[in-house]
Amino acid sequence: MIYLQTVKSRNGEDIPVFKNQHPMHSKYNPSAEAEIFSQSLKSGFIIIGGIGGGFHIETAVKKFPEAFFVCVEADIESLEYSVKLNGNSELQKKENVIFTTVQNLENIILSNYLPQIYENLSLGFNRTWETENKETAFVINETVKTALKKIKADYSVQSHFARQWQKNIMQNAEREFSALNLDSELTKTCAVIAAGPSLEKDLARLKEKKASFFILSTDTAYGTLLKNNIFPDAVISTDCQHVSCTHFYSMHSTEEKKTLFIFDLSSPPCAVRQVLKKRHPIFFFQSGHPLSRMLFSEKEMLSLSSGSGTVTVAAADFAFKAGFSSIEFFGADFSYSFEKPYARGTYLEPAFFKESYRLENVETKYSALMYRTELYNQKENEFSRYTKGFPTSEILDSYRKSLLDFLEKNGFQKQNGIFCLKNNPLRINASGKNADEIKKIKTQLRENPEQFQEAYLPLTAFLKRLYPEKKFKELCAIAYKYREGV
Repeated sequence: MIYLQTVKSRNGEDIPVFKNQHPMHSKYNPSAEAEIFSQSLKSGFIIIGGIGGGFHIETAVKKFPEAFFVCVEADIESLEYSVKLNGNSELQKKENVIFTTVQNLENIILSNYLPQIYENLSLGFNRTWETENKETAFVINETVKTALKKIKADYSVQSHFARQWQKNIMQNAEREFSALNLDSELTKTCAVIAAGPSLEKDLARLKEKKASFFILSTDTAYGTLLKNNIFPDAVISTDCQHVSCTHFYSMHSTEEKKTLFIFDLSSPPCAVRQVLKKRHPIFFFQSGHPLSRMLFSEKEMLSLSSGSGTVTVAAADFAFKAGFSSIEFFGADFSYSFEKPYARGTYLEPAFFKESYRLENVETKYSALMYRTELYNQKENEFSRYTKGFPTSEILDSYRKSLLDFLEKNGFQKQNGIFCLKNNPLRINASGKNADEIKKIKTQLRENPEQFQEAYLPLTAFLKRLYPEKKFKELCAIAYKYREGV
């Protein structure tokens, strides 16, 4: 609690006082002081440090009625105290105003800031509050920077892939997928197979003990397993790019083993067709795209997380939600171990060998791939005993942390190299939707696009690259007419 009490201003308003007896607002004319504060802000997504008596917030909300406000207090006690003052309780009821604490600030920003809608993000502090709470103000500044970094990365992905997502989702949506019943497999350890170079060291063990594993391969590692005569129980793919089809061109037949192929709804239809030709079962999931959420509810289609953007996290989430109580990771290097980016047998290997020549061989191409960003030695890796000390990058290490955060959040503990839960009661129960229902929804999407604006948000990020001067409403109008996949 940062406040001691309140004193009355000249016009009878309650002015909160800090513990050192300094008032947060002017005791003579808090409204005039608030007007000066609002002049430092820009309309858009506005974060305000310090709530107190709320005069500065009320003025800003009146000045920028179209803006979205996140107002931050130091702790829950100070927030509860502030809400009772003046008109703060009424301000808090507005749809475009959120009162929160420093602890919840990052989640609030990540959940509500949409660059497509709010082009400007500004951070403003009540000057006295900032002076009296320098450490907290510093934390707010750093939290905003961290959240913006994550949003920037996500927005960048949207701006590059949104058109492909839209097209793939609309084409895949009408396909029916298999019902799942993995109960007979849940006593096994789910072996999640990534494509890091250390996978080569564990192939013999996977072969030897395959009966005790439910082998869940990422799409990139699938080729490596096949070349070593290991046929996985399931393969998961999250990439929307056409190059993902390459993973499935040399697919094994159902005579060797019937494998479950788990695709994001935004996966390339060509990859799905490759699987269907070989008559393997297909299971679709969604990973947060608003169009997928519009087409399918949580009960109709499983939702999986990919953390900061890696298929290995999606594989772990599938194993968790399917009901597995133990997960072991293979090839989850999150580094360029053994001086190469992937294990032998991935789709990159033949592509790089095909293009290599005397002056630019495979090693040269691998080096260009590995050293395109700044590297540093990996200090630790909870998922592999082989990779400590090998070079990694900021993005690779963020994938490692994302996977670790996912496992810790869901209660997994590491025991002898395996991540375990005492009991996992979860089971996958996705009902799907028939093609006629999907066609009706797609017709509504075409005829009344304004009612489904959220479904077009990623596409507007893509269109912003083509039309950088246009505002959000103009981008929406273009998106509604955009025929790609619709």
